[in-house]
Amino acid sequence: AAFTADVTSGQAPLTVQFTDQSTGDVMEWEWNFGDGSSSTEQNPLHLYETWSTFTVSLEVRGPGGTDTKTNYITVLPPDTIPVNAPFDISQYFYPSGWMGDVDSIEFDDAYSSDIRTGDSDGKYIKIDYAFGTNGWAGIYWQHPENNWGDTTGVKIIGATKVTFWARGQTGGEKVQFKAGGIDNASKKYKDSFSADLGYITFSDQWTFYEIDLSSYDLLNVIGGFMWVSNSGNNPGESDITFYLDEIRYE
Repeated sequence: AAFTADVTSGQAPLTVQFTDQSTGDVMEWEWNFGDGSSSTEQNPLHLYETWSTFTVSLEVRGPGGTDTKTNYITVLPPDTIPVNAPFDISQYFYPSGWMGDVDSIEFDDAYSSDIRTGDSDGKYIKIDYAFGTNGWAGIYWQHPENNWGDTTGVKIIGATKVTFWARGQTGGEKVQFKAGGIDNASKKYKDSFSADLGYITFSDQWTFYEIDLSSYDLLNVIGGFMWVSNSGNNPGESDITFYLDEIRYE
């Protein structure tokens, strides 16, 4: 079996014309479009109404066997903006998603004391978090601002990782980092992936970190980056201070 499609990517709703190119004496066709739909037509026209990446297969009855094209059709949310890596997080995402003890967070994105060697712009982010009544806090960098799934994010093209520099004020501070992961069942849209670096124990020296994205689909990215910390992972401490620099999609 063999087949082609007239388009392999586009925004929802996406209509795709599939064309059978099987050779030999074929009597029956069984299409699986990857979204729960199927067809027995030879050359079906299919409408994808939801956004995702779909694997399409065609099984023919005859000498041709089965042909499967993995991750063949990419359907984007309506109005998704495509952006190309590499880029700095501040180009498309905003640190607007404050969570937990929001009144206990102090955020300075233009801190300029003791600049890191190799710093490109002479400033970086300083975060102070005094553990409050919730015992945890964090910030999501979102697209657009304050978006928890009410609208689409961006499609990121060409990125295989998120990179950043970080250090603690004294060393020993524990903070978790991730990219993606905004997924609220009550909202229309969600992140198409979630990549978790886990909790990091900081040194008081600048250290380079990477979140691997190579196996993820960046079709709709709402939460480009986030940190979260809690009192349970920082026993004996009343607050933590840490620094971030050059958060980038590469």
